[in-house]
Amino acid sequence: MSHTKSKTPFDTVIIRLGGEIGIKSAWTRRTYERRLIQNIKATLKHHNIDFEAVYRQQGRIFIKTGQAQGSVKKLVRVFGISSLSPASQATSKLEDITLQSLSLTKQKLNEGTSFAVKCKRIGTHPYTSRDICQHIGQKMLEAFPKLGLKVDLTNPDISIGVEIRQEDAYIYTDTIAASDGFPVGTQPNVVGLIKPDLNSPVACWLTMKRGCPLTPVYFSENRNKKTIRLVKSICKALFEWSIGHPTKLYIIPHDQNLITLKQECPTHLVSVIDKRLIYSIAEQVTEKERAEAIVTGETLREKPRQTLRRFKLQDKAMQNYPIHRPLSGLTRDEIKNLAQKIRIQVALTTEPKKREAIKPREAILPTLKEVEAAEDKLNIREMINTTLQKVEAVTI
Repeated sequence: MSHTKSKTPFDTVIIRLGGEIGIKSAWTRRTYERRLIQNIKATLKHHNIDFEAVYRQQGRIFIKTGQAQGSVKKLVRVFGISSLSPASQATSKLEDITLQSLSLTKQKLNEGTSFAVKCKRIGTHPYTSRDICQHIGQKMLEAFPKLGLKVDLTNPDISIGVEIRQEDAYIYTDTIAASDGFPVGTQPNVVGLIKPDLNSPVACWLTMKRGCPLTPVYFSENRNKKTIRLVKSICKALFEWSIGHPTKLYIIPHDQNLITLKQECPTHLVSVIDKRLIYSIAEQVTEKERAEAIVTGETLREKPRQTLRRFKLQDKAMQNYPIHRPLSGLTRDEIKNLAQKIRIQVALTTEPKKREAIKPREAILPTLKEVEAAEDKLNIREMINTTLQKVEAVTI
């Protein structure tokens, strides 16, 4: 099937940068913009979308492509973008802008359609932005007299956007919201403790949104193949938001460690030492990956295992890296809404069974001295080294 010079009205994508990028210093902003362009190109190539050029101008990035609408659907997941518009390029001559505007909107018009024209202009021209809006508005009313079009500057059915940059103009009718944040790769790598639940992928996603590439780590408690497939699907969904960056998942067998803890530790110490052991092992992966922090999906709750005092006791197992808990201030509904945005809700319908209920004795917070004494008897260092020898790294 031939695709010779198909007359799609759109040949450009206008990309508006995340709001926080614009307030950075000039040097930092250029660095972020260069990284964003790299991520944009990687995403387009990953989805086999042809493009002629990706270039930046003041406050904008432009993509020249015959697949503008398809590009927008994929680029909404690129962090660092606030919104996008498929657009049609013209010269900055008033008559060219007008003709292009009429051509672009005529297929969207119905009887009684309301519209507005908005213009943003950079450069020196023989007209003002207000002149553009008034002229196009008048020509719209003259070109389609039988439709009874109405001008509505407050809540129009169609908004015609015009961006004029020196000798070029770009006309568009749709603005699609993206994910904002910082481009992935502008901040250091982090290790994310992934579980087959809602919280951990959302916590990792929020950290990625701040520009951090992710290395997920899954502690397998029963080596269940179905659960491992579920974890891989969650990681795959996360990696869709960081195309162009590594997609490695560490699977760490943790079943024997749990058996040992339950056999050798007082019951009320098992959960604390288990978490401290997980952190200590994850810290070794963090060192190997040259990451800067560990991210967990833990939240502050009234439950004994989810209090600040419990977190403080667990965190003391760390030697060199901080633990971040991005979900501490979110409600359950807010977490669920973000999980739907990441598109992992379908996979989570097969969420595995939760752990056993907390026994009354476990609600008592042990002292650090008590925990460390129990760990000395266990020879935690040997458990860590033995576990690290069995780690599996897979590419998603």
